[in-house]
Amino acid sequence: MTHEEYRKLLLDILEQNCGDEEKEKQLNQIYQIKPVDPLWNAVKARTLLKSGRNPTEIFGFLRNLVNMDCPAEGDIEGNRILQELDAIVGDIPISKYREYEIAQSENDLKYLEKRLEDEKRQEQLFLENENAEGLRNEYLADCKIVSNYILERYVNFINGGEHLPRQWIEEIPNFGFLKEAIDKKKDCIFCVSKESEQTEIYILGLVLARMGCKVSVITLPALIEIEEPINMQETVAVSMDNITTENGMQFIPAVELICDGSSLGNNVGEIINSLTGGTKGNKLFVLLASSCYMEELAATETLRKNLQNLYIQTSEWKKNNITFGWVGSYLAYIGEIYHMDAEAAIHKTSQCRFSVVIPARNSCATLRHTLRTCLNQRYRGSYEIVISDNSSDGNTEVYRMVRELNDERIKYFRTPRELHLPKSFEYAFLKASGEYIFSVGSDDALLPWTLEVLDDVTQRYPNEEVIYWERGFYAWPGFNGGQENQFVIPRRYQKGQYNENYISSVSFLTTALENLSYMYAMPLLYINSMFKRSYFDTLLTHTGRLWDGICQDLYMGVITSLIVPRILCLQYPLSIAGMSSGSVGATSNTAITELDAGTKFLREAWAIGNIGGFAMSRTEMLFPEITTDVSSFYNCILRAVARGLLPERILWDKDGIDSKEWFLNCYRTLDKKDVYFNLKVQRFRFAAMKHGEEFLKWFDETIYKEAVVPVVFGEKNRTGGKTYQEKEGESIILDASKRDVHNVYEASLLFEKLTGL
Repeated sequence: MTHEEYRKLLLDILEQNCGDEEKEKQLNQIYQIKPVDPLWNAVKARTLLKSGRNPTEIFGFLRNLVNMDCPAEGDIEGNRILQELDAIVGDIPISKYREYEIAQSENDLKYLEKRLEDEKRQEQLFLENENAEGLRNEYLADCKIVSNYILERYVNFINGGEHLPRQWIEEIPNFGFLKEAIDKKKDCIFCVSKESEQTEIYILGLVLARMGCKVSVITLPALIEIEEPINMQETVAVSMDNITTENGMQFIPAVELICDGSSLGNNVGEIINSLTGGTKGNKLFVLLASSCYMEELAATETLRKNLQNLYIQTSEWKKNNITFGWVGSYLAYIGEIYHMDAEAAIHKTSQCRFSVVIPARNSCATLRHTLRTCLNQRYRGSYEIVISDNSSDGNTEVYRMVRELNDERIKYFRTPRELHLPKSFEYAFLKASGEYIFSVGSDDALLPWTLEVLDDVTQRYPNEEVIYWERGFYAWPGFNGGQENQFVIPRRYQKGQYNENYISSVSFLTTALENLSYMYAMPLLYINSMFKRSYFDTLLTHTGRLWDGICQDLYMGVITSLIVPRILCLQYPLSIAGMSSGSVGATSNTAITELDAGTKFLREAWAIGNIGGFAMSRTEMLFPEITTDVSSFYNCILRAVARGLLPERILWDKDGIDSKEWFLNCYRTLDKKDVYFNLKVQRFRFAAMKHGEEFLKWFDETIYKEAVVPVVFGEKNRTGGKTYQEKEGESIILDASKRDVHNVYEASLLFEKLTGL
């Protein structure tokens, strides 16, 4: 069946005169054909709507399946249905917003020109009489239509207006940070990049100033002719000496220098650093600007380490909307998230030799056995086990289990809110008080000699900031079907022979790029490597951040490979990487095949991303993020480019990144049975557009053409067979269940018995 034939089947069902039940039956039969086309979602929703189903039920089914950033035909039809549903329930502004989205996707110039005229008229009417409730409501409606969420969220506070924001706006990534910062009256900096932004920024600045925030507006840079180049920093004093004030806001005039007809740039970044103290300051400001200008500022050498856009407007037609970010001190930023003095946390005096850090989230069942391995250490020196409990709200199982174990070596901390995984790790590391720190997951294991060996090695190599070792592997019962109970000892070892050697760090990264499976063998500062407390400062110096990536382990593997010249490696096993059904890394690579599971996944993403959530840079938008390890690995490399650790030329030079290979490698990790397959493919296409017409043509013919080919999937053939072969040679691979092993603690004892270490 071709894609065209598949779509014709759907359109025929839509046009049939048969009953709604018969249509639903046919649609359910076609649902076995994958990928599920956006048109199927639209036809299903249309059928439900005609049958008189509850609009809220239909909306819940369709909302998260419609993509309007880079829409397919079915997405546009789906949005039309959502528009009808909004009108039915009386949410007229949202209905008009969807009308605006459809006009943008279809490039309806007549509609868009009128919409722009309406926006400008409402702005002027509002400014002329902001006290009039009717005008304020009209302006708010306009903000909704063009999805300018920040304006909509705050404008109604003028004169005590009661604002009832849409709940999903409150849930968008990092919006909680903006809300908390403004509630705490944090200083705000606005940046203007073009004349069309000035009115919007003036209005929002006016609102925040009246709410008690200190508002600084860096105006559109004025062009200044000079005869010879000068240091841009010298212009800052001129800008600061010419500040004006109006309605509680201060306006700082920026300048752009012109020499011999060419621009030397502007001093906006230097002004921002003057206000915040730059990378060496300890202040935190909220930065507001249009999305495209925010990304431009974040890419400059002046600000790339101390500015982060927190809400990326992916749609091209939203790029001029106001967005927000943080600027100033990263430690001050995470200090707000964690309710702690992060500067003091990284520079505190060590209280013990080693800190074993274990971030946990709803993982009590496996964590119990991981803790047993951490407590079963031959080492008799001082160490602590830091539990960072990031469990969902109301889940106290980890806390109760720690209380039950009642061991003074275990230090329990509850995260101040539900955190994105890298932030959960970062919080845990900040709570550690050891001279040396490393982390394991809540289904992994330490071997009985781990700390004993590390104590010996660190005494002989006291200046090493990062130390790397080998690890075993264990798949818990119930993990990944045929892989469950797999137990691996990588090689033969001799007790006490660590075979220390130095490896050039960058070779870890180059090897991983050549062989993607090697990405797990990079120095992840997790399971396979440890860092000295001084490494906190090393990270800040080179990146301006700590655990800043989309995933904590691959990001640290990439960053460490780029900033540490060489790493001391032990050819000796110190840990076991466990994989259970609750492993985040494993689930991120698994297709979501049921809509209910997809809804649960999205709710989880909302819960952990509202404050401290991950936000891509402009550089990272060149590649789609689809949560698999391969895409995350590539994302981490692009983040290193954004931080200045790798030159931008590698993005485009013929000897740099092979973007086509990256797209193909990442696409191969997708599963057509995934309910979000089409959304992910559209993300691919959206990223491909940013590489130019020639690359997009290649993408359409090589990837997109194959992606939309329908495939009929029947019931799975369940053979129950293993996906690994047992062997005992230079390395050992066993079915651990045959050795009466049922958890990672028992696996650690088996490892000890078989190796004799």
